[in-house]
Amino acid sequence: MQPGDPSGLEETPVSTVFCFAPPPGNLADEAMVRVVRRHMRDAFGPFVNIVRVGWGSDGLGRGGLTSRTVFELNHCGHGVVFCGTADTLREEVPRVDAPALDALDLPLLGVGWGGRAGFDVDGRPRLNVLGLPDATAAAMSRRAGLILARDSRVVDAIIALGGRHVQNAGCPTLALEPAPLAWEAASPDSGVLLSVRDPARMVMPASRRADFVSALRDLLVVLRKQVHPVVRLLCHDAADLAFCASMSRADFLYCDELDTWIDRVRHARLHISLRDDATRLCVALAVPCVPVVCGGDERRALAATGLGAAVVELDAEAGFGALSAQVLEAARAPSARWEAARLEASVDWEAQERLTASGFRRFARAVRARRGEDPHRRQVDARG
Repeated sequence: MQPGDPSGLEETPVSTVFCFAPPPGNLADEAMVRVVRRHMRDAFGPFVNIVRVGWGSDGLGRGGLTSRTVFELNHCGHGVVFCGTADTLREEVPRVDAPALDALDLPLLGVGWGGRAGFDVDGRPRLNVLGLPDATAAAMSRRAGLILARDSRVVDAIIALGGRHVQNAGCPTLALEPAPLAWEAASPDSGVLLSVRDPARMVMPASRRADFVSALRDLLVVLRKQVHPVVRLLCHDAADLAFCASMSRADFLYCDELDTWIDRVRHARLHISLRDDATRLCVALAVPCVPVVCGGDERRALAATGLGAAVVELDAEAGFGALSAQVLEAARAPSARWEAARLEASVDWEAQERLTASGFRRFARAVRARRGEDPHRRQVDARG
């Protein structure tokens, strides 16, 4: 506070934090970024600059942990949050250059770090943290002051890479809080909605994709006859637009904004989710759905949230002929089945949310310490 300042206000240091996140276009990842922003403002208060940076280059070199971006981070910032992805099957992988990572001179927090299933040189199953090569993932794990991982498998993988400060904090999207407007806005009846993904982007053999599409078309017919005459596909990701457009038996709704999606599912007669990320969003919003999974990654992702008992599991090897019957059986009492699983798992979610909030407060303390080392800030203090 300046001597004789009539306002009586102290000058509050403003921290600048760069937040690396997947590129826009996927609703689950946008939900994750919204949760991260809320935690940031809870930990720092109102005086924090949150600068979002993409995982990869935008064509001008402004993205990814590269020499150009790290120079800007060190020059303009006081901390870095590096997010994983909320979509288990997302194809993009972050760009991380080892020399640039070595040059980073700021506190680094990892949030929502997950893994991509793969195989080692001997053909044994393994987990690639963030989808990165082992050497790069190991360097990131050792460099981060704290990593909030998505599940225990990722924690074990990070520890094996040499990471020491890692905790199982669950998926950030489980703590999503919708904007008030999304809950209050009047929206027409959405009918029956199916959150879908292009089968070419799902974990199933290419030889089974045609069978899956055929079963999905049959499901649309059955739902119209036995549940509601209006059935629509729900598209979460621009990468799935071509597939949705190819399903001539159903219109589709493309939601490029999170609040639009929230309004759609809240006013649906029935929501069937063929995406694990969409299911987790429904968990956060307490909106019942019928979750359908195909593939070990999605099954494990939902089992880690405690919702394994509410899931309809498909076996690609056995075929998809029973899809309609399985969905109709689960849809007979979706709310009761959903709420029972949700209530049982909520204790773990609350503990993970407290762990995440604590991690952000710890990060904020490190950033403020780094902020105090800022030469410009020391000059301001000297003038004051």
